[in-house]
Amino acid sequence: MQTMYFNPIARSVVLTFLSLLIAMPLLAHGRSERCSAPWPFVQPVFESSIRYGDPLRKADPFITVRIGGRPASMLLDTGSNRHVVWDARLLPVVAEIPAQRESLSAIASSAPAKRLTLDVEDEGGHNVAQDFYAIDETPLMAEGFSGIVSPQYLANDKVAVLNFKDDCFFISDRFEPTGDGRFRITDGTSLLNVHRVMAIAVAFKGARIPVVVDSGAYATTLLTSLIQDAEPGALRRKTVDLLGQPIEGEAHMRRVDLTIHGERIVRHPVAPQAQAHDAGIASLGAIGMDVLRNRIVFHDNERNRFAMIEPLDALRQTDAAQTP
Repeated sequence: MQTMYFNPIARSVVLTFLSLLIAMPLLAHGRSERCSAPWPFVQPVFESSIRYGDPLRKADPFITVRIGGRPASMLLDTGSNRHVVWDARLLPVVAEIPAQRESLSAIASSAPAKRLTLDVEDEGGHNVAQDFYAIDETPLMAEGFSGIVSPQYLANDKVAVLNFKDDCFFISDRFEPTGDGRFRITDGTSLLNVHRVMAIAVAFKGARIPVVVDSGAYATTLLTSLIQDAEPGALRRKTVDLLGQPIEGEAHMRRVDLTIHGERIVRHPVAPQAQAHDAGIASLGAIGMDVLRNRIVFHDNERNRFAMIEPLDALRQTDAAQTP
């Protein structure tokens, strides 16, 4: 839904809002306790079930937490390297908010932001103090969302596991995810950067292309100039930025072949991205929920490790269904 970068040198926050549905039924949720079950030695320090604004596509994932003691539905956005809040009910009184101002820029608009610390509590009662960027109310408030939680920023020097198969999420101390005959692990590295932007390199036409991993995006994107000669696909859904301003773009998706850590994805519909992003890390596209859904994402920022994990039983069922 949105990709956000924070550059401490430029002192700005940049968000790329890739999908906003007009109606988002708050459905499709899982149980957080299933997340660490495959690795019984793991003790989560933060965990939550995941629900989806668009359950049919498993897009716009969000978690429910308590902020300052109040319940809040927060978008779970790996495309963001910081937390954002726009629900004034979650904020302390004005006099308690630090006066330091930042700049938050969406693709087609921008807004001032204030940086402050808020207490966040998960479903199990784990409580952590986190830095947020507070902005004025956005159109997403009407859809029931109070802000954005960045999984990798929440994890800090720990690991984040986003299970888009069983719909749950947890943070824990570092561990090695093992397959043990139950999972296929597509393992690799994330791109080194100091801003906690979750990014990887994908193979495309013989080159390594840097892209952001963006659970807030409903579709995978690549720079228009890279895919302009590819086969046209379906119509692209209209999008707006975080502040509700329309984002211009080509009308049709493109069908392309790309490889993620050795896993080849053929004739995948990709949305053209008008320009490269160079905030936090230079990127020429994004991996969206069209690829991430029904997979488990493992991310260790400190060791630059990124893996996609799939249950083997689900893969066997898919192969059996595709066999004539």
